[in-house]
Amino acid sequence: MDQKTLNFLLNGRILMDLSGFFAEPTRTGIQRTTWELLRNWPNKALTPVIFEADGTVRVLPDYALEEMTAFFQEPFEEIEALSQLHHGTTPRGLYGLERLRMFVREQGALLPLDEALSAARAVLACEVFFDPGRVAAFEKLAEEHPKKFFLLTYDMILWLRTEFYPHVDWAHTSVLLNYLKIVRKAGNVSAISHATADEVARVRRKPEADDVRIFPLGADSFGARRTEPAPAVPLFSVLGTVEPRKYPVEVLTALKRLHDEGRRFEVQLFGKKGWLSPSESDVFDKIVKGAPWIQWHRGLPDTAVAEVIAASTAGIYVSKDEGFGLPPLECLHLGVPVVVSEQLPALRYVDPCGQLRLAEPTVDAIYAALSRLLDAKEAERLRREARNCTLPTWQACAEGMAAWIDEVAGPATVESGFWERVDRLEAARTVRAAPAGSALMPLFWAVTGRWPTLVEFEAFSPDGEEEIPDAGTLALNIGRAETGEISGELLLIYDILRGYIDPPLAARPSRAEPWDRRIHRLLLRLYTKPTGGDFVDAAYRQIFHRYPNPSDLADVGGDISKTAFVLGLISSDAYEGLHYKAHEPEVFWRMIVEDFDLERSLESLWDLKGPDFVIGCYRLLLGREPDRGGFGAHSKSLAQGAPLEEVAISMLISPEYMNRVQDVRPAERLAIRMRHGLRAGVSAWRREPAA
Repeated sequence: MDQKTLNFLLNGRILMDLSGFFAEPTRTGIQRTTWELLRNWPNKALTPVIFEADGTVRVLPDYALEEMTAFFQEPFEEIEALSQLHHGTTPRGLYGLERLRMFVREQGALLPLDEALSAARAVLACEVFFDPGRVAAFEKLAEEHPKKFFLLTYDMILWLRTEFYPHVDWAHTSVLLNYLKIVRKAGNVSAISHATADEVARVRRKPEADDVRIFPLGADSFGARRTEPAPAVPLFSVLGTVEPRKYPVEVLTALKRLHDEGRRFEVQLFGKKGWLSPSESDVFDKIVKGAPWIQWHRGLPDTAVAEVIAASTAGIYVSKDEGFGLPPLECLHLGVPVVVSEQLPALRYVDPCGQLRLAEPTVDAIYAALSRLLDAKEAERLRREARNCTLPTWQACAEGMAAWIDEVAGPATVESGFWERVDRLEAARTVRAAPAGSALMPLFWAVTGRWPTLVEFEAFSPDGEEEIPDAGTLALNIGRAETGEISGELLLIYDILRGYIDPPLAARPSRAEPWDRRIHRLLLRLYTKPTGGDFVDAAYRQIFHRYPNPSDLADVGGDISKTAFVLGLISSDAYEGLHYKAHEPEVFWRMIVEDFDLERSLESLWDLKGPDFVIGCYRLLLGREPDRGGFGAHSKSLAQGAPLEEVAISMLISPEYMNRVQDVRPAERLAIRMRHGLRAGVSAWRREPAA
């Protein structure tokens, strides 16, 4: 793509680096910050991009924000590794990321790095990065275009408080220093709190943090403020990853002491397990396993987290070593009091209302604060305070950063986004051979980014006596009337209209079918194949795009289920060795594991007879005792010779079962396998070797 076209497409644009998020999407604080900034940015100047390892920049589709939002608001959970099934291998822990990988990572427009950096108004880096590609690109940008590079920093605990990360071996992780190199070289640096700004000043080897802008994070990720009533039974929500600097052992010890005294309450524990010392881990596990009043959540969507917190008596977040410490502010936003360390940086930006601030997060201090909250009058007083607490917002954070970039790099003069400008150039190219009269509407949009008013349409429409101008001249006339001058962008459109240039333009990405739907359909096609050779042939054709060889079956002999057979194929060395895998292996893993688990859960039923089988199906699949009518009908059909599978299938496809489970696809696939034969019949496969 020529530089003139790139200048038009990226004029006024801020390239927002989201390389880390789309390489490994998670729901941690940094990823949430990038998402909130993107969706709260005050104009359309922010363009999400990925800095690829090959030295190009991928401009993401304009629905990238929608996909990120779905990721944060939909549930996902890690799938536990199965016991050894094939060659001693087990699937890795997987997350539901295939939508992001397919919709965004594989789509968009690839631009040359140097040309893109030269054309863009600014680059905003809001992630922590260590990969050589980004480090090299940002280092060059900071040196050659210092007014274009903007960096948002988080805590420097990894480098300044190494005792919190004893598992990091600095002798073999010099790559972690690459990020500090950029922090030191960047001219425009911001931080999420005053505490972080002071840490950044130390890293930058400066006496003060005066040159670091500060943009406090927003408390309103969970939407509108709440005024939920206090729960009848006290409920405490413990927030944050389970690691020493969050003081999880102290919190649970204080809670257990209260519970052992006969105090009645429940606990919701949010956050994945990070790392603890062996002794801390033993205490933590012992308390959690021995406390039915504790419920531990590791993967709830934001909507569910908000519901639980809003219904809590209080939130507990006693960490003091943070870059900001957002969870307590989010609790206050939901009208819920918090027990919090008074040293938390985020508290600088709120009044001390609705909070029990601890000088030190000791067991005794936490115990005393929770005892106060178990007093109904004190809890209600703090709840009223929390509802009225003034809090920072994401809109204010995004607007502050946008104003900072405008101040240094200059404001954007054009509002339209990257993909809209691609469409405008495509429109100009499409209508260049059309009569000027019919080309007026799309030409006006191509030049100005908007449709003409009725007055403008009549002004540019030629009268019967006037000579009809060509499309290029008409575009110049529209541009002059709009801005009073002929800009470089207008000349680009003129050159396209006159046929002087024909730049290659990226096709606007469109959503393809998600990987999980593709693989769901593939599995349905496989499971409807008869057992034996037809099934085996179909499996190899669909997964490897070839017929099987006799040697392929050396490690998968005997009669095994269709699910286990496909699981063996995608865990094989042959599949792992494919340079290009036609089907996303991690999605395959997830769906096959679901099928295997559901099939295995039914194994206990197949040895039952008649009424016992009917009762077992009701209990396992519908979660209840059978009603009189259903029990009689199913028992009668079995007595008349109906296969056991038909009873199970009727329950798997019933509305009652469909309403019980979140994803009905495993049941759909299992029903088809039972209808067409659960066994793959590998030993029945017969194919003569090629001559």
